[in-house]
Amino acid sequence: NSFGDLEREQAQKQILSVSATVKRLGEDLHRSSVDWAQWDDAYAFMRVRSSRFIDSNLSDPALKNMGVDAILFVRRDGKLWYSTQIKR
Repeated sequence: NSFGDLEREQAQKQILSVSATVKRLGEDLHRSSVDWAQWDDAYAFMRVRSSRFIDSNLSDPALKNMGVDAILFVRRDGKLWYSTQIKR
């Protein structure tokens, strides 16, 4: 019984740790997406898809600096406007 209790206690600690990490990552992603959503250049990109915006802001190094593996731009009607991911 004592081993079972220890295992359950350890599992609960790990679950709390993972949960806190996922919450922090979600908060980080929210902060980044809010910044992008309010950025004039991103608004302009949603009006007219610009290869210059893509090259300067959506390259592998730029995505890595943001801490994301992929980014999606979705129109108001729900249709995908642009997407990219880090090439691995």
